[in-house]
Amino acid sequence: MTFVSYAQTQATKDSLINEICKMISKESTQTDSAKINEAYEKHLYPFLAKYPQDKWDEIAESIHFRMQMTCGAFTDMLLRVEPPNQEWEWLIEKPKSFPDKKTCRDINKNSEYIYMESTGDTVRLSIKNGYWIDTFKDKTYSKLKIHWLTDCEFEIEFIESNNRIRKNLSKKGDRYKYYVIDKGTNYYYLAVDLPDTDKILGFKIYN
Repeated sequence: MTFVSYAQTQATKDSLINEICKMISKESTQTDSAKINEAYEKHLYPFLAKYPQDKWDEIAESIHFRMQMTCGAFTDMLLRVEPPNQEWEWLIEKPKSFPDKKTCRDINKNSEYIYMESTGDTVRLSIKNGYWIDTFKDKTYSKLKIHWLTDCEFEIEFIESNNRIRKNLSKKGDRYKYYVIDKGTNYYYLAVDLPDTDKILGFKIYN
């Protein structure tokens, strides 16, 4: 079988995710699991059938992770099953930023931080030379470029990752908008917009 290029494959996956998302977003008396199963029967399984069977798990996993970032209805369903831990919270709207301009920018000066993933694993974060680099428990990493929009708002642009989850959540060029909300004695409180959804997550990075 001849495989198309990554860009074409990713575009095809995104189109598939859009169809699944539209289907599970419709009002229905079905349970969440029934909605997802029906959408998978109609869209995902025929898509997987085009590929060798030994690739199905890998492809399905990449679609699952990508849907968490691009389909609000799917994210809502996952949250009903497994809410985020106490280190993360869903915000109804973007909160006001309390630090002054200098304090927001000072996030660049103490360049080494840690934060907790929803799984409870600790992630080491380096903010240095205009880059945001996550190092995970298994020694894998993600690298993103920081673009400051205002003194207390910035975007990070995905460049690359060898982490199983992060490389499937994002594709090169994806941007995520962050807000510096508050600063404590040993932490910054940040909020992040989830792209293509109306979700905002708040969390702390500790120095």
